[in-house]
Amino acid sequence: MNKLLLFLFLFPMLVCAQVGVNTATPNAMLDVSSTNNGMLIPRVNLTSVLDNTTVVNPQGGALITSTVVYNSTAAGVAPNNVLPGFYYWNNTLSRWIPIGGTNDWSLNGNTGITSPAAPAVYGTSTIPATSNFIGTTDNNDVTVATNTIERMRVERTTGDIGIGIADPTEKLHVSDISNTTKSTILGEAQQLTTGTDYQNIGVRGIGRGISSWGYGIGLMGMGDTSTSYFSTGVYAHLGNTIPASTTTNQALFANGNNLGYSGIFTGGNVGIGTTAPNRLLHLNSATNGALRIVDGTQANGRVLTSDANGVATWQSTGIENVVGVLSGTGVNIAYNQTANFLQTGSYITLPPGRYAVNVTMLLARNSTSAPSPNNSFFWVRSSFSDSAGVNPVSSPDIVGSTLASGNFGGTSVYAMLIGTIIINNTSAGNKTYYYVAGRTVFSNTTETLTGFGSTYWAENNIIAYRLN
Repeated sequence: MNKLLLFLFLFPMLVCAQVGVNTATPNAMLDVSSTNNGMLIPRVNLTSVLDNTTVVNPQGGALITSTVVYNSTAAGVAPNNVLPGFYYWNNTLSRWIPIGGTNDWSLNGNTGITSPAAPAVYGTSTIPATSNFIGTTDNNDVTVATNTIERMRVERTTGDIGIGIADPTEKLHVSDISNTTKSTILGEAQQLTTGTDYQNIGVRGIGRGISSWGYGIGLMGMGDTSTSYFSTGVYAHLGNTIPASTTTNQALFANGNNLGYSGIFTGGNVGIGTTAPNRLLHLNSATNGALRIVDGTQANGRVLTSDANGVATWQSTGIENVVGVLSGTGVNIAYNQTANFLQTGSYITLPPGRYAVNVTMLLARNSTSAPSPNNSFFWVRSSFSDSAGVNPVSSPDIVGSTLASGNFGGTSVYAMLIGTIIINNTSAGNKTYYYVAGRTVFSNTTETLTGFGSTYWAENNIIAYRLN
């Protein structure tokens, strides 16, 4: 009896080939009517968009295109990963397609997006279906608009980008069609009209204008030297006609003034203030002071001087000297100070460069009332060190002999140490060199030299002269 009632209940729906749930008048093949309940789509856990085993066709065989499921959890690895949301199966692509933008690009930002692999041949290789990209899959242009008005276009066959122009002819083609007196085109700079403002920018290319306004090839456009229609910038050769021998000449303009020319076909010479340079750099000026070089070495009365590598700096025309600093007390050097140098307390600080450092030091015993024995000598050596510490050694910046020495000989009350040491400061800044003395050699004496290197003896002096 129950089976009969169920059959009678379903019979009208089967006859009509329509199914209604909570409605006796279905308006579709399946019409579910409710004011407070939803409908549950099968919930599954896909492993990726390529998963063709989790969901099966109950009739056997492949899944049918448009099979709909709700994926419950995120799984897989980009770009084939799945996120929670509705998916339908596309049997042609053999993959699940997200419904409602689960993996679509969002205006508020995107996540899980990976860059496509570099194409085998840029500009011709097709992007794989598993890679993310923005654009079209058919042969149509891509446009960018604001307020439903086109602002930029990527041309479908060449990939040329146009801004302000719908048919770009260069890789980047910018045009201001609202202003007919000028154009900005990266590639070919072309004058648009014979108006009063000819400002063209052609990074690659040809500054090509009205025949009466001249032609030129150069970095940034062109113009006519007979007019004043120039702004700050670099322009190609200017003139109503271009001589065949100078078709690649260029001119430099600023604020409408011609600053100079370069003749590429005449050896690459650059001229400033001349149209016929005969050197790599040819300056021509009717007034003094045409050249100015400010690099920190400039000063009144200096001359431009080159080093061995041709690097020029401003140098003094006179003898440049640096005076050392003497110690107030100096150092006492005993006759048996044979092994090491002692710090005298004196020093000299040298700027970068090569210097001849002259040393003059008085040698005097601790007792000056009588001369030294006539059969004795007291030889003392001195040098300059990088160290202000104990047992210093000669500086590696010294070129040639490292010593300036003197002898306090027999029958002497005073003697002099005089010598020159060459120091080459190769550092980037000022460097201090410490005056050291010792390493004695002696015979038949037990004396001590007192106040060596001090200001006590008026004869003492350390002075350096720059060597060019």
